Amino acid sequence: MNKYISFSRNDFFSFLIIFPLIISYELLAYINNFQSNIDIRNGADVYIRNIFHIFGEYANFVYAIGLLFFLLFIFLKHKESFLSSEINLFFLFLMILESCFHALALLFILDLTISLNHMISNPAIEKVYLSIGAGIWEEILFRYVLVSLLLFLFSKMLKKISFWDYSIIIIISSYIFSIYHFIGPFGETPELYSLIYRFIAGLILCFIFIFRGLGITVYTHAFFNLYLTIFTISR
Repeated sequence: MNKYISFSRNDFFSFLIIFPLIISYELLAYINNFQSNIDIRNGADVYIRNIFHIFGEYANFVYAIGLLFFLLFIFLKHKESFLSSEINLFFLFLMILESCFHALALLFILDLTISLNHMISNPAIEKVYLSIGAGIWEEILFRYVLVSLLLFLFSKMLKKISFWDYSIIIIISSYIFSIYHFIGPFGETPELYSLIYRFIAGLILCFIFIFRGLGITVYTHAFFNLYLTIFTISR
């Protein structure tokens, strides 16, 4: 059990199971936007891509190269743990299965606290690919980057991070995660139920990220969105 927990929290193995989701997201994005004048993407993905707009017409190329270098950095950072042991396919499967259960629990908790019937009406394929995109890019931006950055800053300011420090970090990142959904021209209409729903979801996803790692958090978020997508499509 300890070996699985250590394996599943490793950044390299997290990105290893996330990679198929990234490929699926990009393929579905191409299919969905092929005959459209607007390149519809997940908001967090757009924010990340906007950083590369300074490169003009080469922005997408530099973005792709930057992503490859980032993955290379993750590999080199965890090279020893990767090379010293074989990739355990059963553990990778368990990570995805565990994410399914976390997503169902998240669905149950949020359904107890607030109605989940409020969904933006999009075509089915667009819902599916945006669900996957939210799982990938929102977790990378708001958990992997933001929470890690806050942990780093708190660790520099304090000798030891306490339970209350962790609580403050989780609350700050969850609040920013919630507010982000109302920003920009494609943001949702600000409503209390939606703010609370996003905030509670952010809290739970933060806990999963801190204790179970990025890979499981990404799949939990993606599966949760896909559950909602399937539910609304079938209604």
